[in-house]
Amino acid sequence: MKKKTLLLMASLLSASLVWAQPAQVQINIHLSTNSSAIQGALHGYEVFFRDGDASGGYGRTFYTDVNGDLNMLYTSTRTSGSGYFAYEVKDCQDQLVSTKTVHYTTQGAQVVLADSVLVPCVDPCDVFALYNNNGNQYNFSAHSGISQRWDMQNAQWDFSDGTTYTGRWITKQLPLGTHTWKLTHQGCAVDSGSINVMGTCNAHFSVDTATSGNSIVNMFNNSTATSSGNTLYFFWQFGDGTTSNQPFPQHQYSGNGPYNIYLHMIEVDLQGDTICQSWHGDTLGIDSAGNVLKAGFSINIMDPNSIGLTDNEELVFSMFPQPAREAIRIETSAKLEYAELVDLNGRVVQEWLLDGGKYFELLLKRHPSGMYVLRTHSNQGVGNHKCLIK
Repeated sequence: MKKKTLLLMASLLSASLVWAQPAQVQINIHLSTNSSAIQGALHGYEVFFRDGDASGGYGRTFYTDVNGDLNMLYTSTRTSGSGYFAYEVKDCQDQLVSTKTVHYTTQGAQVVLADSVLVPCVDPCDVFALYNNNGNQYNFSAHSGISQRWDMQNAQWDFSDGTTYTGRWITKQLPLGTHTWKLTHQGCAVDSGSINVMGTCNAHFSVDTATSGNSIVNMFNNSTATSSGNTLYFFWQFGDGTTSNQPFPQHQYSGNGPYNIYLHMIEVDLQGDTICQSWHGDTLGIDSAGNVLKAGFSINIMDPNSIGLTDNEELVFSMFPQPAREAIRIETSAKLEYAELVDLNGRVVQEWLLDGGKYFELLLKRHPSGMYVLRTHSNQGVGNHKCLIK
């Protein structure tokens, strides 16, 4: 008796497991077209599929293969005993071309969705490209237009450097310079463009406050290039109607200012491509105290790399190491009272109180690398000394 009971329970359990299996549908759909753009099998085209029951439906998109076929076995996500499977195919005008629905009444059912569909209106050229950049790495993506009917995995990308890629999403490392690209889909050259990858140059000039005065303003052209091997072109506007294309010009003003000075810099690589442009402007004619400089002042723009490290020769003065990183050691014939570290914009960025000695080690705070002026105050006056910090 117990054995029969166990067999009966096992049979019921087995039937329950069979009953618990979800329904499945075998999908066999073939798409073709007689559109002027494409003839015959329609591959990479959308078939919208729905898996539903009385409570609602779940939809997703599949695409035909290279033969225009969608052949697959799909298992329902529904848990009820009855439901339906359906598909839809629309044309390039978003009009319904074909649809079919099959219903099932029990879980574990197996049904078939089979059809051969002619889609008269397709538009493989309704495709466009998007891209964005992160540094010089560019991410490209292909999208179909309003109809959204195409699988973009077959999109082809051609670049001016001779490389070709296939796929909806690609990543391309682009060096500095001008690059062209073309997107092709189903034989249509659907989108193209050019990208000018710019460098990291920086146009800049600053006043040398340590040596300016007496109606003369000394300035540094401390512009930087993306690469030291490239050519830089400079275009100055001095604010009084005069210009210069020299990197280190001199200019005499007839009035007392202030004048708006602008510097436009262009960087050209070895291939002759413009890879960077930069602009910088400032107002001159007013000193650090807010006083207008005398009428007829002049400016002298200098190369900071051509200036010696010590420009005050009245004192016996030595400074090392150069460039400095953690400390500056100075030795002089004068009795030093205090010292200041001044950047090229005239700002005092660090100060030291000294005790009248002639040898000191000045510990440095963390400063940006570049050229500074070490201004010393002693019983013999003020000394200004160029120093480099790295």
